[in-house]
Amino acid sequence: LPKIFSAPTDGVLVVGATGRIGREVMRTLLESGRNVVAAGKDSKKLKETAKEFGKFDNFWIRENIFLTAGKDLPASSFEGISQVVSCIGPSFKDPNFDSKSVDFEANLSLLSSLKKAGVEKRSRSGGKEFELVNYDQSSQGSKKRKPPHWTRLDDVIMGGKSSSFWRDQNDNENFKRWFGQLKVEGGGFCGTIIKDMDFDLSGYDGVRLMVRGDGNRYKFRIKPITPAFENEFLYQASFDTVKDGWIEVKLPFESFTAVKRSDVLYDAPCVSERPKITSIGIILSRFEYNSLENPKCQPGDFALDLQYIGLYRSKRPALVMISSAASERFNRISEEQRKMDVPIVKLNPQGVLNWKYKAETEIRKSGVPYAIVRPVGLIPEENAGGVRGVRFEQMDELSGCITREELSKVILHCLEEPEFEGKTFEVRRDEAEIAKDQLNRKNIMREVKLLVNDRDRSVNGMLPFPFPKDLPKELSEDEVKQILQDPRVVAQQKRDSKGPE
Repeated sequence: LPKIFSAPTDGVLVVGATGRIGREVMRTLLESGRNVVAAGKDSKKLKETAKEFGKFDNFWIRENIFLTAGKDLPASSFEGISQVVSCIGPSFKDPNFDSKSVDFEANLSLLSSLKKAGVEKRSRSGGKEFELVNYDQSSQGSKKRKPPHWTRLDDVIMGGKSSSFWRDQNDNENFKRWFGQLKVEGGGFCGTIIKDMDFDLSGYDGVRLMVRGDGNRYKFRIKPITPAFENEFLYQASFDTVKDGWIEVKLPFESFTAVKRSDVLYDAPCVSERPKITSIGIILSRFEYNSLENPKCQPGDFALDLQYIGLYRSKRPALVMISSAASERFNRISEEQRKMDVPIVKLNPQGVLNWKYKAETEIRKSGVPYAIVRPVGLIPEENAGGVRGVRFEQMDELSGCITREELSKVILHCLEEPEFEGKTFEVRRDEAEIAKDQLNRKNIMREVKLLVNDRDRSVNGMLPFPFPKDLPKELSEDEVKQILQDPRVVAQQKRDSKGPE
């Protein structure tokens, strides 16, 4: 049976849990192992939902969650909650739950409530660090740490002539200098490593360094614990330096490449699948990967000042809102352009695209870590012919279709992956033949890496978000009838009424 009176740990509150999208989202989250709390206003529907998911021991329900304009939920509604998914949608039959009341006012009530409850400050919101190396003496107080022992790994081991050293740290310095001379004759690389470290990357998202460089492109390496026959297996990530300037370098684990020497191992597991680490190091090489030249490698003298190395954890979305494709586009294009657009833009029932976009706008400026997902047209799973990979876009020009199961997989990764935080995007299923049965983390992470953070749109050649527009005048019955006779609407209705082909 679902738990009613207890509280979960690191739970996901699913609001709108009794709807079709909400139930599919919960199913996906529960099967992934997340603790899920179903929230809703209708006790009868919640109890029906409880019967459907009662077999899961990581399932809770919270009744009487009423989201109304200007009223916040009690903090107890968010007990044990670290993330929230808004699956709410309007009723086109009950005027008490129209688009304004649900898509806008209810989402604003949810946003205000979770802010006051401090959900964004909980465990999934980032800020966690694990120190590996720290030469900043001012941060160590009276207790001085034992400095790590760095071992040389220069190309002399294979007949080269390059050499590198660590200079002793002076009492008044907050860094240690690695320096040497890189000679391209022979191996053409210098390296330095710390052995026998024995730490775990689990729960972190990447490596953070504070360095002062010389304009060269270096590589940071991490070596997982491996069997003897994989002794040369490790992960590397490149980073650029600024000559004579201190910079913070963040290397997400997603940016690390599995290599043997400098040859890329394309089918190797990602870093998160081999989290037990035994060694770290820094490399300067004339080659980057697969024997291709390092475009920012300057032979001769080099110097890299190192202050700090640590693991970091980034923010995840505290709130994931399921919005709708065309919500931004409706607020950007003219009235004449809307008349030529897809049926949902022409109809805009109850002003749903206006109200969803108004809610999006409030979420984007709230300061709460978020992700806003805009699915295209939803189709039943039984008419979909199986699960497919997905495609993401921004600027709201995407069309197509997606199943609720496919959408729910995207929502799961929105909650789990920091790359989604601060992004608004559209999603559809990929209809290419190669995309069949390819809805997995690799597919989703490839897509999210192509997205731009909302706050960076203007510096990435993307138009800023438009101002939310007022609702247009209501369509006449004849205008609605004409739109419903659109061949695209008729074809969709036929597809929805058929079984799988």
